Amino acid sequence: MSIENISEIDKILTVIVLLFPGFLAFRIYHLFVPDTSLQTQEKLLNYFAASVFLFPFNFIAAIYVLKFYDNFIILSAGLLLVFIVLPSGFAAIFYFLRTKIVQFGAIHPIPKAWDYIFSLQKPSYIVIQTKDGNLVGGLFGENSFASSYPDNEDIYLEKACYVDQDTGEFAGLVDGSSGMLIKHSECSRIEFFELPIEDNDND
Repeated sequence: MSIENISEIDKILTVIVLLFPGFLAFRIYHLFVPDTSLQTQEKLLNYFAASVFLFPFNFIAAIYVLKFYDNFIILSAGLLLVFIVLPSGFAAIFYFLRTKIVQFGAIHPIPKAWDYIFSLQKPSYIVIQTKDGNLVGGLFGENSFASSYPDNEDIYLEKACYVDQDTGEFAGLVDGSSGMLIKHSECSRIEFFELPIEDNDND
């Protein structure tokens, strides 16, 4: 192997060490929070910053693991710890801190109220007022789905409900309903109602 090839391998390994932990951490974080950083340069900076933060922990773990370089099992477990477990743990802790504890007026990482309310996955009856003034309703349960940023918002309700057009009250589930799909662009207002305890238990 030539010196040039060795140099190229060193560069690749350096990039992996500097970016991969941060890349994995942010990829896991963005499984829960939409990725609003669309510029490649901004993403790379985020990956690098996260990797720098993780470096002391990875360095300590690497020093310990390298003592057992001749033990394949321990070495493999150490690499798994450095490149998978620590970044994943960092992502989980960072998400918890940003969404549950460290608020204090800071911008919430979830960009839209639509994403926030449906991310709670709370079973509810939903009444939607369309832009033409009609009321439609349905059950948002465990088999329902709402799209999220950056895709266009729409919602699938697993059961359609009758809604009294005058009072806005539910008048029962539509017999034989397999659900309905509603686009956000067709909605002017969405209301959420808690499920009765017996309905919640049935779900």
